[in-house]
Amino acid sequence: MAKLNPELMRGSLDLVVLTVLSGGKKYGYLLQQELRDASRGMVDMPAGTLYPLLHRLEADKLIAAGGTNRPAVAANGTN
Repeated sequence: MAKLNPELMRGSLDLVVLTVLSGGKKYGYLLQQELRDASRGMVDMPAGTLYPLLHRLEADKLIAAGGTNRPAVAANGTN
């Protein structure tokens, strides 16, 4: 299966992650799986890309982390 253009991916990652998180709280690994499933395998985001993106979205107050050890994250305004 073809992968997405890297330039397109860079500009779309925030939106793709926020869209998946709009369904409710998710841990990082589940978020990775759902990103892959929702994109029919075109988005395979390694942890080294996902977690810095989540930290940036949290700093921008677009998502909120919960818990202490392995926090689940959710888009603000969702569960």
